Amino acid sequence: MKTILSRARRFVSGLSMRTKLIVAFSVPVMLVMALTMLGVHRFLIVRHEEQALSSAMSSYSQSYDLIESYINTMAYVSESIYYNGDLQRILSDRNYAKELPIDERYREYRRLSDVFISPENEDIVCQAGIYLRGDIPYTNDGVHIMPLNMLFERSDYMRFIYTVRRDKFYFSPPVNLYKPGVDEPTRAVTMLRPVRTTDGSARQICFVQVSVPVDEFLKVLTYANATDGSVTYLVDEYRQLIATTDEDAYWSMKRQRQLPLNDDDGTWRETTIDGTRYYMLQRSIPKARWALTLLIPEADIRAQGDYLTGIVITLTLLILAAIVLVAYLLANSYTARLRNLNARIQKVRSGELAVEHDRDAGHDEIAELFESFNEMTEELQKLMREQYRSGKAVKAAELRALQAQINPHFLYNTLDLINWEAFEHDAPEISEIAQNLAKFYRVSLNKGRPAVTIREELEHVRAYVGIENHHFDGSIFLHIDVPEEIQALGCINIILQPLVENSIMHGIAKDISRGECNIWISAKREGGDVVFTVTDDGPGMTERQIQEMFMKNTTRRASGYGVKNIQSRLQLSFGESYGIAYRSDAKSGTRASVRIPALTPEELETHLENL
Repeated sequence: MKTILSRARRFVSGLSMRTKLIVAFSVPVMLVMALTMLGVHRFLIVRHEEQALSSAMSSYSQSYDLIESYINTMAYVSESIYYNGDLQRILSDRNYAKELPIDERYREYRRLSDVFISPENEDIVCQAGIYLRGDIPYTNDGVHIMPLNMLFERSDYMRFIYTVRRDKFYFSPPVNLYKPGVDEPTRAVTMLRPVRTTDGSARQICFVQVSVPVDEFLKVLTYANATDGSVTYLVDEYRQLIATTDEDAYWSMKRQRQLPLNDDDGTWRETTIDGTRYYMLQRSIPKARWALTLLIPEADIRAQGDYLTGIVITLTLLILAAIVLVAYLLANSYTARLRNLNARIQKVRSGELAVEHDRDAGHDEIAELFESFNEMTEELQKLMREQYRSGKAVKAAELRALQAQINPHFLYNTLDLINWEAFEHDAPEISEIAQNLAKFYRVSLNKGRPAVTIREELEHVRAYVGIENHHFDGSIFLHIDVPEEIQALGCINIILQPLVENSIMHGIAKDISRGECNIWISAKREGGDVVFTVTDDGPGMTERQIQEMFMKNTTRRASGYGVKNIQSRLQLSFGESYGIAYRSDAKSGTRASVRIPALTPEELETHLENL
């Protein structure tokens, strides 16, 4: 985990300020926007699903009500036949079964046939009739009056007998009805019930039948189909099919024994049939003991929501693109001003104090940084002019040190201001530069004292590497392994930083394609001395290059110290047995050793004062 975090930090530190600002501006807004759109999408999909199911339930209820009305119509027609006065008078006559003259039987037949004229005027009723004893001459008319043996021969006769003992109506599965002169039968659902006398004796006198074509029920079922893949079917209490909108799907489920069980709660449920998820709605029709079932594939409901998903995705992409564009423009605006300020800082850092005092057009904190910087350079130019007029000639390195010491409090305050202003504007890279620069000059100047603690000297190196890493996109990796008890000891200032600088200058600065530069600093006690080791993984140096470092200062102007300078200061301070030793291989990096006496800061101060 630490390795991942370390790599992530190195990656982030290697990004440009503009990229960091774009990411800082856009990523949080994009995340909020994406989460918001995800929530909106989820809400719309859920609402769409609820509306689709609500609409499907409404259509289902319409079909249910129509089927119930058909059943009530069949019951009403049967009631009108049951209580017809002519039918009751003729069939309740105890002499009805006796032989009568043919003309009298004919008149009976005509009166009985007239009983069915009104019922058959109902739109959905295709046939109405009664079953009588077979010895009555007109029971074979084939239209309204049929012999009882036809009823006895029906395959569902026993079910009919069982049902009418419990209920007064029996609704059969579809049967074929044949009419005189018509070759093709009519597939119809029939309702049967026994007819009893109304004179108080309650004798059974016949059976009445009312038939409705299956096509009428099928038309009603199609109203409930909410999608192309929906299946609606109507079955009786024995799970015999009355009608269905998809014969193939129904019989496939029937063969696989996957038909959902009858459920009378009338609410949506989810079920799986042959690996396909369905929304199921099921209600029973009490009077007929039927069950109406609607199955809608979940995929059909989701498919209807794909249009909404496409709209949400398109809007999200457009909004995210707009966010990135705005973030880019804002970041470019800020970094352009910061680059301008940084360029001016670099000029001052290189010794060019006569920079043009450009006034930033803004009125924000960056503009305040420009004003502070301009004030600082003006102050430095004033001090330079005063120093020139005083006629004091000093070396370039001493002049830079003097300039930094003229008003260190102002310099530190200015750097601290830059740090806080950068922090306020979410510019951590500038904040880090300002902090490292302040640390660097605090140790370098050290209020004019040559002695510091080893801990402070290591902080000085860290600050320097932090600054340099902004030049090399975070490619320099400093590894410090110095025990705490050694860090509390004293040393003369600026003895390690130039060695680290040489590692950078002879390493990644000469060949940027190397990608990275690793520098290790360690320390150990050897008797009464402390020995520092500075190692790098650069290309190494030849013996001649090492000798040249001890002959002249090879450092840049920025620090003012070189290897020869450090060697001279160490030997002047502690004697010829102390100083720097180099060991290098042209292929495996460079190793420098620095030996100093192990003294406390107080002992070191006393030693240097007595020189």
